[in-house]
Amino acid sequence: MILKRWSITTLLCIVWASVFAQGVCGHPKAERLLMREAEVEIDGFFCDSVMAEYPIYTDAEHTELDAVLVKTSDSAVWYLSEKGENKDEISYKKNSEKDVELFHFLDSIKPDKTYIQSGVIIAEKDGKKIKMDSKK
Repeated sequence: MILKRWSITTLLCIVWASVFAQGVCGHPKAERLLMREAEVEIDGFFCDSVMAEYPIYTDAEHTELDAVLVKTSDSAVWYLSEKGENKDEISYKKNSEKDVELFHFLDSIKPDKTYIQSGVIIAEKDGKKIKMDSKK
């Protein structure tokens, strides 16, 4: 009886630890969903090939994801966002000059937060705001 209880407790701890690790190590849910949708809808885009990504939110509180800027293993830079009235379609650009420039900018500073405010992309690093024009 004690062995049975110990086995169940151990099994539950292993399951809990694995679920916790996935939540900590993985992409935030909104980013993950957007990239999975993009993988289904866009030929040549694969989530497994994403080497780096920068989520861009519509506000500083990170309540609504606007887009994800990703770089894949083939060095392509993708700007992924949702479009449509219900945000049920994926809009994307691949290797546009402005997106590549923005990716390199973000990659050079490794911001804590990135969001759009009044048409300007703001990257925050250690509490300092760095602005970049986001007109596309």
